[in-house]
Order: sequence, then structure tokens, then C-alpha cells
Amino acid sequence: MKTHKIFLFLLSLCTLQGCDFLKKEEDRINSESNFEGTLEFTETRGIEGNIAKSHTRYWISDKMVKREKTLGGINLAFQYKSGTIIDFEKDSVTAYYSDLLTKKKLHLSIDEFTEQIKEWGTPLSQLDIVDYTFCQLDGYANEKRVSDSANIQGLLCDYSKFSDKEEFQEIFHSKDIKIKRKALEILFPKIPKECHFPVSSLLSRNYEQKIQNDTVIQFLDTSYHSPKSTKHKVVDLSLMALKKGLDIYTECTNVLSKVSSEPLKPSHFSFPDGDFEEVDSLDEFLRVFPVGGDD
Repeated sequence: MKTHKIFLFLLSLCTLQGCDFLKKEEDRINSESNFEGTLEFTETRGIEGNIAKSHTRYWISDKMVKREKTLGGINLAFQYKSGTIIDFEKDSVTAYYSDLLTKKKLHLSIDEFTEQIKEWGTPLSQLDIVDYTFCQLDGYANEKRVSDSANIQGLLCDYSKFSDKEEFQEIFHSKDIKIKRKALEILFPKIPKECHFPVSSLLSRNYEQKIQNDTVIQFLDTSYHSPKSTKHKVVDLSLMALKKGLDIYTECTNVLSKVSSEPLKPSHFSFPDGDFEEVDSLDEFLRVFPVGGDD
């Protein structure tokens, strides 16, 4: 009987030690594989994007994430800047916005920020405090997916294509950028569970369904319906040009331009200099943006 008790004691001890070892090993692997460093993105939006690009930079560590976006091109002189700092140890999100005349900031808990950002629609401004990659379409049912399909800036990426009636979006996302899933869900609202950190996104709006000759021509002249009509040919060419112009104008790309994997210092996550006025709500904060509001 005594031998049996000793055996059970030793067995329990080994089991506890084994579980502790496995947990430590899991923590070690997770710690070693978490990404730490900086990512830089360039975004263009059709014709406007060619002269008014925006640039987004991420500083990522296991405990903190900082995202900052600036407008370039013709908007450079206005010094537009928006940013978000997530501190997991302090359970806080600090958002900030600045230009030549205005400086605003907002402090919320992580849960408060997550809930409030859900209530705010996709902004009209090119500036933002989170990335709206997965908020452009009505839904994100995975239409097509290819694993390990491309290498972007040294990162192995999966490919996903999503579409709705008049738009489609192609996204390359990489599991090489491993960060807390909570951080990913804050930075990219509505990100599908199967997607990793997006490193390239192309959004195209197809107006071929919207621009139908018969719909437009009823406001012009019924003689259009004659196949030999000169007006027929002119309108066809005009509609083709209109569709092409709309497609070019509405195409939006956001692509990783630089990646640097390196240990980061606390100074990398510091709040920008200046006298920032604190506001009480996300709604009040977002309304100071150049073209504020929701769709």
C-alpha cells in the first residue's frame, strides 16, 4: 500500500514537471518567433494617389505596437499625421492627430477603443488610426486562396481574393509577421480569421455593371439604337472612356515597401512632441480629420 502511494506521488510529480516544461517550451518558442521591428507601407488611390500618396509605418514588439500615417505629395506642406499607440501592459490605446494648426489626442482602454472603432464607418479621409483593408467590401467570403504564393520584401505570403458585385480585392498576407492576434484585430478591423498580417492590398471597383449603354442612352436619343448611327459609336467610345477613367481613379493599392527586423527601444513608441489637446470620445477625435465622417 505504501509503495503504491509513493508510485502515485512520483507519477504526479513527473506529470506536473512535464506540464511545466511544455508550457515553458511553448512560451520560449512564441517569444522567439514573435516579430519585432518596423514595417513601412505606401498607399496610392487612383489618379489622386499618384500626386497624394500616403505612408504608414509600424513599430512592433511583443508588448507595444505603434502605427503612424502621414500624407505626402501635394499634402506634405500641411504636415498631416495620425497615429495609434497600443500598450498591452497598461491596457491602453493612445490615438493622435496633428497638422499645421491642430493637435488632438485620445486615451482609451483596449476594449473601449475596440468597441468604439467598430461603430465608426470607413473614413472618407485618407488619414486613419487603424487600417481599413478589410472594411472595403460588403463581405469577405474567401473566393480564392493560394498558400505560400509570393515573396514580398523577403516575407512568404499567402494570397486571398475577395469580391462582391462591383468590387474585388486581392490581398497578400504573411504569417512571418507574427504579432498578438489581439493587436492584429485592433489594427485591422474585421480581419478574417484565416488571414495574417496584410503586406499588399489591391482594391478595384468595376463599374462595368453600373454603366450600361441602355440606361444612359435613354437620357440622350432613341436614334442611338440604330447600329449605323454615328451617335451610337460616339456614345460607346465616351462610355468606354468614362469606365476606364473611373476604374483608374478608384483603384487603391497599399504595399509593403520596407521591412526591418530588429530590437526596438522604448523611444520608438514615444508620443510625438507638441501641445496636444485631449478629447473625450473617438467620435469627437475623428471629426478633426481633413475629410472626417463616415460613409
